[in-house]
Parts: sequence; structure tokens; C-alpha cells
Amino acid sequence: MVMRIPRLQFLHGSHRPYCISEVDKRFTYHTLQLMAAGSVRLAYDGEVRDLEGAWVWPAFPGPVIRFHEWPRQTPWDHRYIAFQGPLVEAWDAEGLLLAGPVPVPDVTALQMLSGLFDRLFRAVRSIEPLAQRRSVNLLERILLEVHDLKRRVRVEGAGAQWLALVLAQLECFDEEVDYPALAAEHAMSRSTLRRRFLEQTGMTPHHYRLQARAAEARRRLGETDQSIKTIAYELGYTDVHYFTRQFKQLTGFTPARFRETRQGPTTPDAPPAPPA
Repeated sequence: MVMRIPRLQFLHGSHRPYCISEVDKRFTYHTLQLMAAGSVRLAYDGEVRDLEGAWVWPAFPGPVIRFHEWPRQTPWDHRYIAFQGPLVEAWDAEGLLLAGPVPVPDVTALQMLSGLFDRLFRAVRSIEPLAQRRSVNLLERILLEVHDLKRRVRVEGAGAQWLALVLAQLECFDEEVDYPALAAEHAMSRSTLRRRFLEQTGMTPHHYRLQARAAEARRRLGETDQSIKTIAYELGYTDVHYFTRQFKQLTGFTPARFRETRQGPTTPDAPPAPPA
């Protein structure tokens, strides 16, 4: 008998609409926290921030992490999920894990994240076949959505309308990008576009497009039954073998292997329970 070792274990999680809990510890696992309303005081070691309204933030091994309602005895709407396993390292290498708090910019984004968390709670508690796979996919979907929110907040905060337009064009996979034409469209030389884009995002336009295409491929491989060939063609690749090689270079997995890693045991590893 071959035993499949789960790549992700869910430890506990809950939704508390009127939370006044206090956390003060070094974590040995990872969590993602969502505040839908209220305010908290959050600290990573000595770095303290007061958050009000809708925010998402991580807890992870390393610093002493503290958070609680602020002002005291003022409840806040709290969702969280705790998890650990080898898959977390892969997400970290891909830049999907948060390093600090990110504001949720509007009601639409908050409703989307709250709904995904609630679906995740139900999936983790389920004993249905493929429940573990569905749970992993939902958590990765949350991480991808938060990653997009972080980028959106950064762009809107900088007031860079040109950057928002360029990002949208780079994320359109129907045709190849003509970088000289893209630069000219925004009244820049190609070198100026590259430099300004790098300053704003930390990567070149070409590298950003590769990462965005890989992120969309991961989503489709995890959430749909599309064939690898179909995914490759719909993302603008004319050669499925080239898509496979490039996907492996960017993620460390072939598309087929990546899809296999999303298939866990038929029952969850551990149902959510109140944290200790």
C-alpha cells in the first residue's frame, strides 16, 4: 500500500463576529487573519500598527506576534485559518504569502474574501471525497486574491494610472505583448517603461507577465478540469511543451505534477477547532 503524505494540514479556524480574543506568542505554523469590521492593535515584535475597518494579515513562525481589540472591549469581526505543511514553502517561494497587513479596499473585495473563508471552513470540516483537495484550492485562491489586492492597493496608493493600465495589458493573454508599442502608448521609451515599472513592482514587465500567466495557470490547474493543452493555448502558448518547461521553471513543478499535489486524502487531515 502506498501512503500519500498530505502537503498541507489545516489545524483550526473559525469566524467570530464579536471577537475580543488576544494573541501574544511565537507561532510554529502559519495563519491568515481577516477582520471584516472593528479595529485591532497588531504587532510583529516591536513594530506596532493600529488597524481599523477591513484588513487581512498573516501570522507565521519567527517574530512574537500580538494582536487584540483596540480600544479594549470593543469587539471586531474575525475570521482566520491556521495551516502548515510542505506546500507552504512552495507558496512562500512563489511570493504568495503575506509579510504584513493589507487593507481590503472596498465592500466587493470584503464580501469576496469573507465568502471564500466561509467556503473554506465548510470544506475543511467536510468528510466528502476530495474535500481536502477543495480546501487546498480554496486557500490558494484566497492567497492569490489577497496578492492581487496588495498590488491594487499599491497601485492606487501611488496614483499611477499608467501602471494600472499596463498591468491590465500584461494580464491579457490573448496575444503577445509588443513592448515597444506598449511603451509608446504611454509616451515612454521601452527603457523608461522598464525602469518605471521595475521601480513600482520590483520586476520587469516581461517577468511580471510570466508570473501573472503562471498564477492564472495555477488557478486553472487547481480549480478547473481543463486539459493542460487547453490551459496552455488559452494563456497564449502555441506549444504545450514550451508551456510545460516554462511552468516548471517558474514553479518547480510540471503542470501535471502541480495538479497532482492538489489531490489529498479523501478526508481532511484535521477539522477546525478552537485555538489553544
